[in-house]
Amino acid sequence: MNQQQNVPPTPPTVDFNPEFRRLIATWERGDDPSQTPPILLVWNDGALGTLAEFRRYQVDTHLFRQSGSGEIEQHICPDIIAAVEFDDDLNDWVVRGNGVETGVLGLPHPDASDDEVLSLVYTRDLVYRSKLVRREGCVSRRTN
Repeated sequence: MNQQQNVPPTPPTVDFNPEFRRLIATWERGDDPSQTPPILLVWNDGALGTLAEFRRYQVDTHLFRQSGSGEIEQHICPDIIAAVEFDDDLNDWVVRGNGVETGVLGLPHPDASDDEVLSLVYTRDLVYRSKLVRREGCVSRRTN
């Protein structure tokens, strides 16, 4: 069993542009966000969020961080959608778009499978809801 499971995440080095709306879900210290619902849901403009909104957006662009009082927060930004595409000049898959911190994924294979590409997107500190953009003539290789 992994003893690191209950260790709160370290604060990410990236953040959302404040022009985008953000839903902030909060869990009590020691709660497991994958097992328990949040104790508080609030939009960045101060409006209370609902559990239905949380469920609708929870896998959209998001990051986890620890609050100053030790609570775990998930900051969700449903309006940011990243384009993930292969950049010939960089010879790598790149995440970019409006409100997106542009970055390379470290995958220099233009014909990588969807799963290979998206697994790298989903393991970053800031996880983007993504649209995979392939070049014309390049077929998606989904793996099961």
